[in-house]
Amino acid sequence: MVSKFIMQTQQKSTNDDDWNRALEKAELFSQYNQQLQQQLSQTRVRAQSMDGLVVAQYTGNQVPCSVQVDEKLVEKGNVEMISKAITEAVVGAYEASLALSLKEMASVAKSLGLNNNT
Repeated sequence: MVSKFIMQTQQKSTNDDDWNRALEKAELFSQYNQQLQQQLSQTRVRAQSMDGLVVAQYTGNQVPCSVQVDEKLVEKGNVEMISKAITEAVVGAYEASLALSLKEMASVAKSLGLNNNT
């Protein structure tokens, strides 16, 4: 009877320790995530169209900032070409921003031992 109680107490203690470690990691992750989101909001990611005549800029957390169109493209007057160039730049900047964000989040998770491989 006493040995059963001791085993239950030890198991409860181990479960409590695991739970406390998990809570500590969750709190750290939340703190790091807030810092990371602030850094990403101040980071600018740029991409350009294939012809280089349109440049789009996003923040590191996928907020569009600007699109710059070179006069040379506008002078060509081809609406389809202008639209395609803008789309290329915007999509490229979004994808670059998303990739940066995912990379940084994975780095935070790994530093806390939260990666999927463990």
